[in-house]
Amino acid sequence: MGGCPGLPETLLNEANKKMRLWTWQTKDILLTEGKLDYRRSPFYRGKAGPDIQKAYKRLFETLGTDQIHWCYTDAEEAEEAARRGKNRKKWEIEVPESDVRLVCASVWCKIIGDRSFAPSPKLWCEWKREANKEARTSRKPSRAILDRKLVVFRALEPWEDLWKKLFQRLDQIPYDAHAIVEHPVDCSCICKPNI
Repeated sequence: MGGCPGLPETLLNEANKKMRLWTWQTKDILLTEGKLDYRRSPFYRGKAGPDIQKAYKRLFETLGTDQIHWCYTDAEEAEEAARRGKNRKKWEIEVPESDVRLVCASVWCKIIGDRSFAPSPKLWCEWKREANKEARTSRKPSRAILDRKLVVFRALEPWEDLWKKLFQRLDQIPYDAHAIVEHPVDCSCICKPNI
């Protein structure tokens, strides 16, 4: 990707560092060649949220391309996603950090209007630890503390404010980070054959 117009300079990292990522694609898509038609994606066609097409238009303008792959930054989360999808193959890639745009998944879900989005298992575990600690000192039930965190997590925010929070710094990866890499992916970045 090199540099992306409109993105903060802090998102660019040292080119010699690499990041391991996982993505699931339909069986007809090769990561290393061809052109993507994002309009074929069931996510783009509006099943994930009412504002998704408007959001993708802005995302593509920000990135300067519509040729992108969404990736998982966590292997366990990628495997969990696999159980929900059909007719897809998994790719494991290792790309230079300078080619990665880190995205806060919960912010993206708010942008597209998906209010059903749940915190990642890692974030939920962190919340449970925090709630148990707070419950010991505040005498509030930990479940009430968790419920409050979930309300805040799902709270609506102005669309423009969300775009300011979407991209994350690579040195401060949030619990619910996903990544975007540009298509096509260089063959040398493929770690394992697709499954």
